[in-house]
Amino acid sequence: MSPQRAGVRLLLALALALGTLASLPLGAGAATPYVEAAQGRVYLPWVYNGEVLPGDFGPFYSTVTVQNLEPLPIEIRLTRPDGRRLGSGIALGPRAARTFTAGELQALGLFEGGATGSGLVIEGRFADESQDILGQLGLCGTDFDGSDCLYPAIAAVEKHARPAAIGLDARTGPAQESVSGQTAVREETLAQATDGTRWVIPVIQTNNEWRTVIKVTNVSRRSDLSVTLTLRRNQGLAAGQAVYTLSQTLGNGQTWTLDLSSVAPPEWVGSAWIDAGDEVVAVAERYKPSWKMALTTEAAPRDGAPTTLYGSLIFREYNGWNTGVNLVNLDPVNANAVTLAYYAADGSVQSVPPEVSQITLDPGASAFIYRPDISAVPSLDRSRVNAVVITGSRPLAVAIDEVKYRSGPGQGQAMSYLAQGRPQQVGKEVYDRPTTEARTFGHVSGRYWYTQTLALPLFQVGDASGLGDVSGIELFNPGGQAQRAYVQFLRA
Repeated sequence: MSPQRAGVRLLLALALALGTLASLPLGAGAATPYVEAAQGRVYLPWVYNGEVLPGDFGPFYSTVTVQNLEPLPIEIRLTRPDGRRLGSGIALGPRAARTFTAGELQALGLFEGGATGSGLVIEGRFADESQDILGQLGLCGTDFDGSDCLYPAIAAVEKHARPAAIGLDARTGPAQESVSGQTAVREETLAQATDGTRWVIPVIQTNNEWRTVIKVTNVSRRSDLSVTLTLRRNQGLAAGQAVYTLSQTLGNGQTWTLDLSSVAPPEWVGSAWIDAGDEVVAVAERYKPSWKMALTTEAAPRDGAPTTLYGSLIFREYNGWNTGVNLVNLDPVNANAVTLAYYAADGSVQSVPPEVSQITLDPGASAFIYRPDISAVPSLDRSRVNAVVITGSRPLAVAIDEVKYRSGPGQGQAMSYLAQGRPQQVGKEVYDRPTTEARTFGHVSGRYWYTQTLALPLFQVGDASGLGDVSGIELFNPGGQAQRAYVQFLRA
């Protein structure tokens, strides 16, 4: 049977929370079985182990969920940012996932000397039996010390909550008042940021009672690594200085923690530009204690950034949800004319006022577009759940925030994600079960084989009562022709 074509553009997707405190971002990226090392190693800038953020907001505790994207067994290895291994390898079956609690990571030695957090590196390798199969198929499957090996594709997400720790099921309940999360940085993304040295965090803030803590972790395995943070104020604002420049020297595996309020005054909003002498990864934790909200904003590579970005989930005054689109012009010399086109679920373009669809960013400048839901009776009209295509005349980075100002049991609902660039312009193939078995000479049976995928390591369906953490997936086709999407749900 010939393979079915799944179209020339990979659909963009986002996991969103339905009736929970928050969502986890997508572990996105092309994942071909037996890919090269671009997705065989992933990085988390910070994992919480009881840290209380400035303003007595905490303590936060993390879980880390790792997924095997391959149809063959693999082994994962956990490593401190300084390169020291944590325990022995851990087996993961085909497409399986494994969650680690902060307590487990503590027992493995991630948090030394009572540390309340640390960066984490996760590596994958094919299990011995898988290497035998790869050898029979004429493919490479050597270990980490090999010089020409192919590595298994993995994905990982981190989920953190306060004030109580999360268990192995990664579920939150009445004991958790705030929750957020982040997607692990892929090796490919690290390379795009000029080998991990040039990043931007699209939004940091001290306005409207928001606070921000920035984490920059040295994963280069070098000591005495010089790192510079340039904080640039949003255009049109007057609070504080237009630019703050700070420098720090990091030891091997060390993390630089910066409380924005120690540098910038209240009502300051801007972006953080990170430059380093070697590989670093970074993230910003934004939080609003008065509303128990937490938003984790990931860093985006400044190099190779696109001029068109896609956001698969935009709430347009929907059910109390408020959306902020944070834009950064990555060109330090030229202005950037930006347009935003909003699409309804049926693909139709939405008519919106110019203040939320057009903006010109000064060289190196940032700004935000805010769409609040201020209606007396929240709308449940599905046409108000949109996607957006953001096009600039120069390269840009965009972070999209969703918050819901609602008191009571649902208080604290918030999420943030990076808008994504154009998917790869290559053919995607999906093999059915018989074709998969035939193409692997019987080694992989009973499974569909997706040669290009987006991965969501943690998808939750609530508890027996119908409550608890419930996930959803929003799919957006940014192309000009219909596409077929294949979604496969897997037990951990």
